[in-house]
Amino acid sequence: MKQRLGTGGPWGTGLLILGLTFVATGLGYVLTPIYDLRPPLQWINVSPYFPVRGLAWLWIGIGTYNIWESVTPPQRFLNLLPSIGLLILWSGIFYAYWVVYGVIYDTWTLEWQTGTLYNGFAGVLAAFGWCVNPPRGRPRRNA
Repeated sequence: MKQRLGTGGPWGTGLLILGLTFVATGLGYVLTPIYDLRPPLQWINVSPYFPVRGLAWLWIGIGTYNIWESVTPPQRFLNLLPSIGLLILWSGIFYAYWVVYGVIYDTWTLEWQTGTLYNGFAGVLAAFGWCVNPPRGRPRRNA
């Protein structure tokens, strides 16, 4: 009997944790009132291109994708790319806010630190994902 669902080991477990974290983050942005969000997120919310609620659903969608991929081996490095892309996008929001408010209002906030944290997390995902071999996809034999 072939095993169809399961994490397939550390790779799948990592994707499951990542997916749950992304879904929780997205739900946090969906359920939090706009005026309670950090200033960069309130700032981009006025843009028709980056509404926070829409981006929150992107977090949830990518998290759901990660959860699905975690239980359907074999996992591949490419499974991490949507997560890495969203983290880089999110860091860009904080960097843009920092630069715009610094240049226009001469108010240099600490939002660059948040951007650096999101970029660092994306870098760690890329490095570990590329360096650690995912499972080969052969189903385990039941002994």
